[in-house]
Amino acid sequence: MHSRSKSRYFVQAMLVLGIIVALFGLSGYGAIGKTTLNWWWANEGDAPGMHVWVDEMVAGYQAEHPDISINPVRQDEDTLISAFRAAAAAGEGADLQFTWGSLFQLEDVWAGSYAPLSDYWSREDFERLNPVWKINVWDGKIWGVGMYTTAKMLVYNKEFFKKVGLDPEAPPVDSQELLNTSKKLREAGITPIGTGLIDYWQCGWWYGLIGSQFTDTPADYLKALVGDESFASEEHYRWFGKLVELFKAQAFNADAMSLKGFQAWDLLPGGKAAMILSQDGAVAYYVDKLGEDAVGVAKLPVMGDGEWSQVLQVEPYSYGIPSFSEHKAEAADFLKYITSIDSANKFYRACGAFPGNLSFDTSLLTIPQHRKIHRLYTSETIGGWSELWMGRIVEEEVYAPTVQSIFAGKEDDPKKLGEMIQSGVERWRRHSPEKIPSLKIYMKDMAKTAEEVLDEIYGK
Repeated sequence: MHSRSKSRYFVQAMLVLGIIVALFGLSGYGAIGKTTLNWWWANEGDAPGMHVWVDEMVAGYQAEHPDISINPVRQDEDTLISAFRAAAAAGEGADLQFTWGSLFQLEDVWAGSYAPLSDYWSREDFERLNPVWKINVWDGKIWGVGMYTTAKMLVYNKEFFKKVGLDPEAPPVDSQELLNTSKKLREAGITPIGTGLIDYWQCGWWYGLIGSQFTDTPADYLKALVGDESFASEEHYRWFGKLVELFKAQAFNADAMSLKGFQAWDLLPGGKAAMILSQDGAVAYYVDKLGEDAVGVAKLPVMGDGEWSQVLQVEPYSYGIPSFSEHKAEAADFLKYITSIDSANKFYRACGAFPGNLSFDTSLLTIPQHRKIHRLYTSETIGGWSELWMGRIVEEEVYAPTVQSIFAGKEDDPKKLGEMIQSGVERWRRHSPEKIPSLKIYMKDMAKTAEEVLDEIYGK
């Protein structure tokens, strides 16, 4: 090639390179030579202050890893799943994805949209965290881990208890005491329990809070979901009797069908309900509004007779690595960083919610309610939040209309309510037959202990 032609092509190449550098610099993807991790995070609504922690994590990790650029992208909880599925279809987007556990993530695992986290983490990486990650086990792999967790608690206003002659230090511990407490509060003109059911997710909560307590393990529920048992059988529908009993006792706010779930949480600090079934992450908010002496917290009342009634149900707010990420190992390392003890301490300081790493500095627990909850975390049998067993579609299209029919005054027969669930699940199975074999694998995984899962993956 002629030397003049060489110089002309060299100048053109340098111009093109300059344009590329400029475009990437302007787009926020970082400079040439850096690996950029797109961190799709969410759930500030459940842990107010999370954006402060996110900024700390980005700054801290980038300082330690100057070759990595973290691009945090906040996701809306209502569109989180659809946005991720669109990204998976396009084959680009997140390198680290916030998700809810169990079927809310596993349905995307089955679609091939996640890489197994256990391919990148060691046994010790999992052992340092709350073992509620077991809810994300499928087919001999662990697909996600809880960066932070929330236990489902009974939170109540002690002042209302005192007003009607109830012991403020003795909240209801079983279904009969909850019913008696509700009746006494209602007789005094106080709404006993706040709930909101216009959207689907707190409808699913009522199965989690009551229905799951009639099961021994998640596999009991999954047997009916895959069709080996029926939701129209007494063992699966009798929990509705407890919910109907509370409804007939006027235990709930009259506008339950007009409120979203998160709106109902404001009924407690607003003085419009004496009790709320809530997440532990909201307790600091209630204390701030009502005062430390007015807020009581307790484990959920025992509503059923299954082994699950003795479990402290904890929801893992998880992260997984998308299969389309080109930086899986780097994403796995960043996930280790944001689940470290130091990061856990910073998370609690910023959000007042419990990190997945329970080895965080407990001297940070400055309110007695949080100290009590932490004692439950470390002394009770922990189990994954049962609302997640059903998956989003079953929760939204089957459980929501069924529970709403109770609160709309349309149905109060537990057997018929069970038949409604069964009919809806049969419809779901007809539309999603490909999910049944995967669910049967999940049933087997849910029967294993966390130790057994780790032994199978990493050896004893």
